[in-house]
Amino acid sequence: MAFAAESDPPTLTSFSIDKNVVDVGEIDQAIKFTVAAEDESGVDWSNPDTKLEFNDPSGKSYYINFSVEAPHVAQYTYNCDSKIGLWSVGQVRLVDTLDNRAFLYAKSGDLGADTTVEVRFLDTDFDSISNCDDADDDNDSVLDVDD
Repeated sequence: MAFAAESDPPTLTSFSIDKNVVDVGEIDQAIKFTVAAEDESGVDWSNPDTKLEFNDPSGKSYYINFSVEAPHVAQYTYNCDSKIGLWSVGQVRLVDTLDNRAFLYAKSGDLGADTTVEVRFLDTDFDSISNCDDADDDNDSVLDVDD
């Protein structure tokens, strides 16, 4: 007698973002997206299709894989070149060891209410331009329009 293979996709048990607002004016900022999931055959965390999709304010998509070891974290580092504004998670894709797949969408509430990151950039040299040049370029220990 043959047994049928398990055919249920993985189930997401939790999703979180460690920060919802970052200021990249003075230093790069890393954001961690953490997920937990369960599946009868096991979630295949090493599968390149097990990943997070998120979008910058213009709608461009970025994809990040989760760490293989628990806790399963996808990390992205924002810097002064990152688009300023609201970034949003699009979806989480989970694949089990038998290639059953789950697509969990933020817009439909699958990931809960906490699915955005606001990226800010303070104009630290007060030249009315928020850019990567906001640094103490003249080495006078003061951020000013001469920088």
